[in-house]
This record gives sequence, structure tokens and C-alpha cells, in this order.
Amino acid sequence: MAETWNKFGHTIENYMEVTSNSYVSDWPIMGCKAVLANIIAYILFVKYIGPKFMKFKKPYELTNLIRIYNLFQIVSCAILVFKLVQIDRSTIELGFTCKQVQLNNQVAYYFWWTMCLKLTEFLETIFFVLRKKQSQVSNLHVYHHVSTYFLMWYATKYASVPLVAFYIILNSAVHILMYSYYMLANFGNKTVLRLLQKIKKYITIIQMVQFTIILAHSCQVLVPKCPNSKAVILNLILLFIPNVTLVYYMFLNFYRQSYVKKVNN
Repeated sequence: MAETWNKFGHTIENYMEVTSNSYVSDWPIMGCKAVLANIIAYILFVKYIGPKFMKFKKPYELTNLIRIYNLFQIVSCAILVFKLVQIDRSTIELGFTCKQVQLNNQVAYYFWWTMCLKLTEFLETIFFVLRKKQSQVSNLHVYHHVSTYFLMWYATKYASVPLVAFYIILNSAVHILMYSYYMLANFGNKTVLRLLQKIKKYITIIQMVQFTIILAHSCQVLVPKCPNSKAVILNLILLFIPNVTLVYYMFLNFYRQSYVKKVNN
């Protein structure tokens, strides 16, 4: 039994080594240990250390810092959309096509920046903790941030292909809308807040539509006639599609709990 597990471990290790993009191996925070350390530190702080630290403290006033953070996210996402679209447009799989996808180092460069941006999104949860809004640190919120950060690291190292660039373009566009919403809400104008309250649920709907498009788009490589490598197909089947499906389900459940049940009650 032990020998079988060892062989399985070596097979996975060899597969990861062969399919990785050696071009990005020496880039900052690309090591597996660094990624795991960031994720573990994040979960420990937002779920245990942070709440315990804030238990007998008053909430921190972070209004200006959050405004800067929201503006940073909006500008960063806009730059990513612009840069990725500007890369040789014929290589970006924007439509539903059936082409072979290959590693692209120029795409990998912007994937790495996207990964770094996803790491900065951990601050959003930390702000919740420091402002004593622990109820907003939901399992959906934490899992979504952890999974997107991990997937972007994985995509940078093992799947820096134009096909995945489409997902970043779409996700960044959605985040521009989302952080613009947060930015407006942060200023606290009563008229604006009433308007935002009315459209709040549509932010969640837009996110679910995004996941639906991504799932439909990624499933095209599973068509038998599509000339894609086993590595691309395995990455999608074993990691990406199941995660997007799970996140979609969690968002759908959140939508039902937050909006459908409240209306019915």
C-alpha cells in the first residue's frame, strides 16, 4: 500500500514538474511554500487571531484607508483588462472556439500580477476583522478569496494560456463594478446608499452570471475534437471547473438566503 502511494506521489510530482512553466519559477512568491504560508496566515488571522485581538477593543476607523484600497482595486483591474486585451488579440480566446492552447510567457506576466492583486484582496477581510464586522467574514467570503488566490498562482505556474486570460478579463471587469459599488457606499451619502441598497442584489447576480459564462467557456476544451493537451484538460476537470461550480453554488445559496427568503418572509 505504501509503495502504491509513493508511486502515486512521484507521478503527481513528475506531472507538476513537466507541466509547469519554468519561465515563472524564480519569480517572487511563486514557491508553493510561500502560497501555503500566505493562505494559512490569512485564515488564522481572520478566523482566530484577529477576532481574539479585537475582542476587547473598539473598532478601528479605516474609512480613508478603505477608500484608497477600493480605488487601487478599480485602477488595477482596469489596467489588467486593458493590458490583456492588448496582447495579440488573436491569441486571447474571447469567443467560444475550439483551438489548441499553449503556454504564453507574456500572458504569464499578467497572470502573476493578477495573483499579486488577489493576494492584496486578503486585506478586505482583514478590514472586516479590524472594524469588528466579523459576521461578514463568512465561509463563502474566506473560501472565495483563498481559492481565487490559489487558482491564480496555479494558473501562473501551470496554466498561463490565453484561454484562461479570458476569465481574468471577465473577472476584472466584474471587480471594477464591485469595487466602484464599495467606493460609493463608503462615502455614506444617504441618497446614494438608498440607491445602492436597491441594486445590491444585482452585484451578486452579475457575479453568478460571470461564473456561468466561465463554466460554459471552459467546458469547450472538453469536446473530444478539440486539440488540447491532457494537461490542460486535467487542470480544468480536476481543479478549475469543480471550484467554479462550488463557488457558484455558494453564491447562489447566499443570494437565496439574503434576498429570496427575506422577500418571502
